[in-house]
Amino acid sequence: MWVRLQDEVALPPPGLGPAAPLSPASRAAKAAEAVQNQGMEGAGTASAHAAPPLTASGTAPRADHSAITSTATRADHSAITSTATRATTSATTRAATSATTSTTTTAGAPRPVLPTRIPGDFEQALRVRRGRQSGAGRWAWSVQGGRYRTELQAQVGDAQTAAAPTLNWSSHGGLDEHGLAPERFVSQPLRGGARAVNFQRDTGWVSYSGPTGQVALQPGAQDRLSWLVQLLALAQAHPSGVGLPAQLPLWVAGPQGDGADWWFDVQWHPRTQCWQFTRRPERRYEVLVQAWVQPLPRARLIRLDMGPEGSRQPLWQLEDAAQPEACELPP
Repeated sequence: MWVRLQDEVALPPPGLGPAAPLSPASRAAKAAEAVQNQGMEGAGTASAHAAPPLTASGTAPRADHSAITSTATRADHSAITSTATRATTSATTRAATSATTSTTTTAGAPRPVLPTRIPGDFEQALRVRRGRQSGAGRWAWSVQGGRYRTELQAQVGDAQTAAAPTLNWSSHGGLDEHGLAPERFVSQPLRGGARAVNFQRDTGWVSYSGPTGQVALQPGAQDRLSWLVQLLALAQAHPSGVGLPAQLPLWVAGPQGDGADWWFDVQWHPRTQCWQFTRRPERRYEVLVQAWVQPLPRARLIRLDMGPEGSRQPLWQLEDAAQPEACELPP
């Protein structure tokens, strides 16, 4: 029997995403500008994980909301070089002074280490839709002693039919200054063998059970399930609609040997008190994502739409079974 998450979740419509994606260089610049703004306003608090309730310490930044705009065009231009790919020393220094440290992306631009607040244990019942088919799902999360485990199972159509589309994902790992630090992700379909992603933190590589080859492990790297909890942790640390940049990168590795930055457009909806995260792929068949998260009284997923852009297969749509309209989204 599933125990529904006491705080419910709802999800967003495919048509409500923000504007078209920016180039990687522009995105890197905007992320740097957001860090610059936080440093100038004295916002941001260093993230650090403590004993239960296992929060990444640091309260949500209290920067003036006017310092974080949806277009990120008001940052001091002196903080960014003419190439728009490298933040200046002053921007880095100010970010460090405001206790928001940064690491370096593969493009050389600083990546903010934003405060996170790790969610407490939950088990959430989901309503599932995929095109005209409907079904049910379950998402469980637990954390203890600096270690986490999460599982997502969803199915549409006849549960007795082996060909029915399913999601059967699991992820486990630890916690670090970025939030979640996954060690292994497994996708187990009803048919065929399991596919896994291994984060070899002792050697600094990401390897795969199917595809050959390895990719370098990036700071703050996530897998195809842990990124969703990472968004919950970010939302829970920023419950008042300020403190998150308009462009948010998460490096995500999948079981098909892929690993790349997912750039999310970030929006706050003050009337419903919900965060909206939208990833619009830059190439055909990359994963399209729209996630709506309500941070209070504790962070919970309201709705998630995801699937390959341009594929003939419809998107997966998962929404909280108990209160799907928490963010007042259309069907």
